Amino acid sequence: MWFGRTSRGVRLEKILFLILASGAAVTALLAQYRVGALEPIEGYSVLSRIAQVFFGLVFYLWKTVMPFGLSPLYEIPPYLNPWEWLKAGRSL
Repeated sequence: MWFGRTSRGVRLEKILFLILASGAAVTALLAQYRVGALEPIEGYSVLSRIAQVFFGLVFYLWKTVMPFGLSPLYEIPPYLNPWEWLKAGRSL
């Protein structure tokens, strides 16, 4: 079905969108690098990275279940203390 003659136009359409999206992604990454918005991964400890992962999981799951106080932008705190989960829970 996806490899037949009739779907060739659909595949071409998707490839063109993929090329456009890739160009936009590269442009956004370069722009963030130029303004200093990207932090090198060496600046974070392993524990801090794990804490950010869990904070993101809990935060967005909570906002999915309880969609109150929504905002178009949620900035992840640059340095999370993994031992302050109760404080993070109250700010959700």
